[in-house]
Amino acid sequence: MRGDRRGVSTVECLVALVLFVVGALGAVGTIALAIRMAAEGSHLAGGARLANATLGQIRDAVEAAGHTCAAVSAGRVDAYGNEVAWSTEPDSGGRRVLLLVSYATSRGQHRDSVIGFVPCR
Repeated sequence: MRGDRRGVSTVECLVALVLFVVGALGAVGTIALAIRMAAEGSHLAGGARLANATLGQIRDAVEAAGHTCAAVSAGRVDAYGNEVAWSTEPDSGGRRVLLLVSYATSRGQHRDSVIGFVPCR
């Protein structure tokens, strides 16, 4: 028998190389996905900040107008590649504000909605 031979055969080297390449390609794909998801998260956070700031400005306008509901109206604002459009409707004790946040992702435009409430008379 040839059990006393030491070393690595060509087939074993090729199998090890294929396994290494598959693992390396998987790691590269995972890194690319993580980068894309981080960028999308950044856009989402920017949109959320813009929606929060917009709702705060609406509340400030209502407060400056003596808490009258007439100060609340529909509108739109663009900033840093994000867009927030809002509409309002009467609700008990104030107005309900529907904010639609749009931002770009690697797969195209994405929209999220936020519902807020502004107390007014």
